[in-house]
Amino acid sequence: MCKPTFRSFFLSFKTHLIMSLLLLWSSGCSNNDPSFSLTSVEQSLQQGVTVSYTSKVDVLWVIDNSGSMKASQEDLANNFNSFISNFTQKDLDFQMAVTSTDAYQSNSKYSFSPTSEYSLLKTGDGKVTDSGFSIINPSTNNLEDVFLTNIKLGTSGNADERAFSSIEETLKNTANQDLFRKDSFLAIIIVSDEDDYSRPYKANREFGKNLYGTDRHLSFLDEFTGSTADERKYSVSSIHILTGDNNCLQKQRDAQPGEQGQRYGARYENLVSQTQGKNISLCSDFSQSLDILSKEIIESTLVTSFVLERKPLVDTISVVVNGNIVAKSVDGSDGWEYVLTDDGKNLINFIGEDAAPPAGAKIDISFSPETFKD
Repeated sequence: MCKPTFRSFFLSFKTHLIMSLLLLWSSGCSNNDPSFSLTSVEQSLQQGVTVSYTSKVDVLWVIDNSGSMKASQEDLANNFNSFISNFTQKDLDFQMAVTSTDAYQSNSKYSFSPTSEYSLLKTGDGKVTDSGFSIINPSTNNLEDVFLTNIKLGTSGNADERAFSSIEETLKNTANQDLFRKDSFLAIIIVSDEDDYSRPYKANREFGKNLYGTDRHLSFLDEFTGSTADERKYSVSSIHILTGDNNCLQKQRDAQPGEQGQRYGARYENLVSQTQGKNISLCSDFSQSLDILSKEIIESTLVTSFVLERKPLVDTISVVVNGNIVAKSVDGSDGWEYVLTDDGKNLINFIGEDAAPPAGAKIDISFSPETFKD
């Protein structure tokens, strides 16, 4: 008796396979309604990977430390929890530091009496020894207490406020190089009761004259962060006296008898608008304003849009974040939505702050594709 050869086994297997396929085809055609099933697609995405500078944020506070700022510094300190709590709840990888509106004095092109330590990151009363931490992050012990020490710079600083030049000098100072990480979003927040007077060396302090145009500072920040006009990796926000708010202007002057230098922050507003930051009134409820500001910064840093590899059958899409199912958005409610862009990209967008994945989240998206893969 002959043993079956590999060839005969293969032919037998091939015959059975063909017969099985014919049976399946015939049963599918019996109701004249053939059906096909495409293998579903699964994507596992890591928040912060799609866009290199997202999910990390470095915050630089620029505090006016002139004679009229005592009450505003205290108001900021008393309500700081409204700001920082949103960062800790989202588990953001953040860094935070403080400088002053007279940090420009470290460079002789801005000042008559340059002092090299002016642009060092401040840790309270303009010094570098009070709290012991010039840069705070999630691992800083007693984080809030440290920041409260740092933010109260005192009121003995230069009354010639040049916030924009001070930002430049602070970021350029090599002693502060650990503040800005190249893969981070940079959020700059100015707090002042006067406007910016940044200007060249020896130019007189006369508002509206001899001042640098805001485009100069915009160009510096673009270059420093590696940004373009279409994609900026930073924002500038400002807490100041909003232009035209006479009641706030008078309130600030009444609170500081003998200090009448307060003015509208028109130049701040110009730079803020160009960098998609937020203008906040110095007379607002800081608890509410700081909460709103922090949420807007977080929204700028977290990825809320993800590209799908294939065009999906929308009804088959499933979105899971950190093991929790995320519902599809209905009429703008928190959740996800599918969008096909004009340039043919298939996107899953997260809508609402409660739906946006936190930093470091694992995002699993599965779906059945609309067509066979080419």
